[in-house]
Amino acid sequence: MSVNRGWPWSVLDIDPKDADKRGVKRAYAKKLKLVDPQEDAQGFQDLRTAYEQALQRVQSSASVTAVLPETPAVLAPERPKVETPPPAPPVQAPPKQPHEQKASPQPPLVPPAPEYETKPRPDALVTLVSETKDLLKQGDLRPEKWRPIFNGLVDLDFNQTRLYEKELLRGFDTHLCPDGVRPSHVIKRPWLELLDKRFDWFSHGLVFQRKHPEHFKTWSYLNDIYRPPLTEKQIQRARRKADLLRDPKVPFYLRWWFLLGGYFLLMVWAL
Repeated sequence: MSVNRGWPWSVLDIDPKDADKRGVKRAYAKKLKLVDPQEDAQGFQDLRTAYEQALQRVQSSASVTAVLPETPAVLAPERPKVETPPPAPPVQAPPKQPHEQKASPQPPLVPPAPEYETKPRPDALVTLVSETKDLLKQGDLRPEKWRPIFNGLVDLDFNQTRLYEKELLRGFDTHLCPDGVRPSHVIKRPWLELLDKRFDWFSHGLVFQRKHPEHFKTWSYLNDIYRPPLTEKQIQRARRKADLLRDPKVPFYLRWWFLLGGYFLLMVWAL
């Protein structure tokens, strides 16, 4: 028979009737092994919220049970005492030999659930922006320097991530290109690939234009480096492919045979 479990018990996969503080922590530790905070931030946030709510409900129910006074027991009429014989001593089993004794299985030790922060820290955005500006001032666009900063964006919410994008674009124009001159030799494709993997700037150009229309020129400049223009050989190769599709290379003598065959079929159909 299926048990009707509501939130947050369905997230932790436990029965609310038999739930206690220790069971909630064990279920949370079991589910935490299946969730990666960096790859699935929303799933980890939902699991953490469900754990806190379940723990709060269990503690509140325990406190209510302790506060309620005990109901007075109804006194039953006294019955005449009947002498009962003393109980027989329990029969003890013979001690096992050393080779027969087995170690009793011990319950597995469950590590305490780590206390993760449920809300983004207010100084996380400021720290990431300052580190970004320092790298842009130095002109250091190595992916190994930027990857820890982008991994730290998991602690931010949607609005703070949008603010970080704006600060990144503003810092790019201010520190890396202060005079409006865009040094193409400094910006390399691996850094742009890291940006596209984190923000989808070049894979979804329309989304970028809707979010940051004031930085369209910067996006066009970076997109030209991410997708370099075609060379003259590539253009000529594309033209030859287009001409081949439009006019396939059929030998001259086969064309005359096709014309004669078509004319013959036309005459037969007319007769």
